Amino acid sequence: MIYSISYVWEKFSEAVRTLVRGSDSIQERLFNAVAFNNFVGLEAVDWETGTENLKKDFLELMEKISEKEASGNEGRWKATLSEMSEEEASELAEKILYLYDEICSVKYGK
Repeated sequence: MIYSISYVWEKFSEAVRTLVRGSDSIQERLFNAVAFNNFVGLEAVDWETGTENLKKDFLELMEKISEKEASGNEGRWKATLSEMSEEEASELAEKILYLYDEICSVKYGK
């Protein structure tokens, strides 16, 4: 299956909203942005032609979010993000915003 840029944009749009809302820690908002916006589905399929570099950057982001081994029921994302400093988590949140900007450029043209 190939995801259209509109579908990818929708997922990132919701992720950005999740990141800027609420008073949870940046680590918790980052987890919610990734977990509740079905980012894992974006890893497994091809993106629309012309977005190969964006998908590569996205996969690097997802790799950073799941670096640590899970223990118990928490999963890799929780394990990684719970050990991450605010600065590290903020950098990943900025990466999501950067990708969103790039996806908007593709969707709407520059």
